[in-house]
Amino acid sequence: MKKVLKTCALLAILFLCFSCNKTPPTEPGLNAVSSLKKIGDRAYSLEYFGDYLLDALINADVKDETALRKYLESDIPNWKTYAEISSKLKISLPDDFACSSLVAANKNSAGGQIYGRNFDWLNDTGILLLHSKPTKGFESISTTSSFCLEFMQYGRKWEPENNSEKAVTLMSVFVPMDGLNEKGLYVSILDAGNTEKTAQATKKHDVTTTVAVRYLLDHADSVDKALKLLRDIDMHSVLGTAYHFAIADNTGKSVVVEWYDDEMYVTETHAVTNHYISSVCLEKAKNQKPGNSEERYNTLMQIGSSKNWTMSQTEVRDAMKSVLQHDHTVWTTVYEPDKRRATYYFHEDYTKPVVVEF
Repeated sequence: MKKVLKTCALLAILFLCFSCNKTPPTEPGLNAVSSLKKIGDRAYSLEYFGDYLLDALINADVKDETALRKYLESDIPNWKTYAEISSKLKISLPDDFACSSLVAANKNSAGGQIYGRNFDWLNDTGILLLHSKPTKGFESISTTSSFCLEFMQYGRKWEPENNSEKAVTLMSVFVPMDGLNEKGLYVSILDAGNTEKTAQATKKHDVTTTVAVRYLLDHADSVDKALKLLRDIDMHSVLGTAYHFAIADNTGKSVVVEWYDDEMYVTETHAVTNHYISSVCLEKAKNQKPGNSEERYNTLMQIGSSKNWTMSQTEVRDAMKSVLQHDHTVWTTVYEPDKRRATYYFHEDYTKPVVVEF
């Protein structure tokens, strides 16, 4: 059970560290920090418009946590271009404000798609929604957890409303667990239920897991482009963990990307949980511990098939709710790319949706 609840996304981010003793980012980054606002129970939003030097990070061939730490500590204080608060972002809160993935056609959008995502960890985990628009790249919304930010502070509790520690929230740009960009591309990362480690070495640029997700959100406008970008880098995982990416676009194409023996495998599917989907990976897999992953996967497939893979926002929400992990589902998101909209449900409370439009 514990293995299932550890999504690949969470494990993969453990390589990201940030020294809070370093000089904080200059004024543009601090402008972004000033946009931080509370949007729900243990949930916040942040906006960053500008250049966070992602391409430079890709070109730096960072493939382990030590090298990445040094890179971030030396270069993040040098973010130079503007960051501003967008007037376009709209967040609708409920009146009483106080890992699974699914893809289908959107019943309420002619020709459009709809994506559902559960992020499972510990239910008291904090949430940060990031609205970003890089100088060279696509606008997107993405989600990360307080666990990521706390690890970057060497285990110190993330206190987003503490002015002295707000700068660390900027690091959320490099630790997206899932997201949607302006072109309709959806990406999420999940634990694959195995200990297979990926360390490709083909002399391409070295990239680690969540940095790869940011790379796709910023630069891919379709599943095909996302796959090309992944094939043009050397992927590196950490902590002996296997993971897979769920990727979909507004044409209806939906795939899961997995790695085994440093080879990349792509399988078309509407759903994914925490076990391999590729027949090749399944055949090769050792130390497979999917827990109740197959049960959740079968539930999603049955629900989707019963609706001919055409679903409304409410139906996707209910499908994700049917496979939640009690006391462990930190957020459920329903993404609607045609509407550039995401509906969030925090900490298993499906009565208080937070709607974000960008």
